[in-house]
Amino acid sequence: MKKNRLEVNFILQFKCLTLEDKYLFESYIDKHNILSYEYTFPSLYLWRKLCNTKYAVLDDAFIINKQEEFKGSFFMQPLGYKKENLQGIIKKLIEIRKAYPSNYLFGDVNEEFINDIREYTDFNICSTKDINDSEYIYSTSELINLSGKKFHGKKNHYNNFVKKFNYEVKEVTTPKIKSDCMELLKRWHSVKEEVDKELIMETDAINDVLCKLDILKLKTIAVYVDSKIVGFSIGEKYANGTMANILVEKADINYNGIYAFINREFLTQQFNETEFVNRQEDTGSEGLRKSKQSYNPIRMEEKYLVNLK
Repeated sequence: MKKNRLEVNFILQFKCLTLEDKYLFESYIDKHNILSYEYTFPSLYLWRKLCNTKYAVLDDAFIINKQEEFKGSFFMQPLGYKKENLQGIIKKLIEIRKAYPSNYLFGDVNEEFINDIREYTDFNICSTKDINDSEYIYSTSELINLSGKKFHGKKNHYNNFVKKFNYEVKEVTTPKIKSDCMELLKRWHSVKEEVDKELIMETDAINDVLCKLDILKLKTIAVYVDSKIVGFSIGEKYANGTMANILVEKADINYNGIYAFINREFLTQQFNETEFVNRQEDTGSEGLRKSKQSYNPIRMEEKYLVNLK
C-alpha cells in the first residue's frame, strides 16, 4: 500500500505548464548546457497544449512530462538534478510511468544525460536515436552572407525577391500586424489538402504567443508586398545568446523567393550576433528534409529515446 500511495502522490504533483512557470523553469535550465530547442521555455510553452506538457519538482529536479504521437507519454531529461540523486529520481519516475500509456521512459535526451545514467546509476540502458527528431544546426554567418557555390541557389532566390517585389519589413509590434500574421496563417492553411488537429492547435498556439512576445522575449519579422503580408517569423536567442531558434516561419509561396528572403533578413536584423541557428527537425517529412538540407547544416543535434531495465 505504501508504494501505491507514493505513486499517487507523485502523479498529483504534476501540473500543466503555464506562463507563470517561466522563471521557475529558467532557474533549473540555467544549470545545464542543453542545445536542443526543446528545452527553451518559449518552445515548451508554444506546444504545451499539443503535447499536454506538465511538470513537477522531484528531489530538487525539474521534471517535464509530455506526450507525442507514436511515442506516448514520456519524461524529458530532468533539469537541475544532483548526480548522486539520479538513481532515486529515476526509480520514482519508473513508478510514476505506470500511470501513463508510454513506449519510452525518457525522450528528447542528449548523450550527456545517457552517460550520466551509465555512470551514476545501475540501470541497463536501451537507447534509440530519434532520427526524425534530429535538429538542423546552421552557421548564422553563412546563412546571412550566402557566400560560395553551395548557397548560389538561395542567393538567387533572395535576389529575385528583392528585385521583383515592392516589399517592406516590419517587426510584429501592433495589433494590426499581429492580425495580419493570423490572416496569413489562415491563407497558409487553406492550401493544405487536410487541416488536421495539429494545424488547428498550431493556429491557437501562434495566436497566443503573438500576444506574449515581450514576456517570452521573442523576436519577430513580418514582410509585406504592396501593403499585403506575405510572410512572418518568430524566434528567440538561447544558449547564452549563442544560438537562434526559429520557432515559427510562415510565408505565401506565390511570392517567389519569400522563404530565402525572410530567413536571411530575420537573421540579419535580429540574430546577427549569434553563432548558430537551430531550424529544428524535419519530423520524417521528405519535403521538410530536402528543404532543411538545402540550407547546408553544419551539424545535427541528436536526441534519443530511452528505456531502462
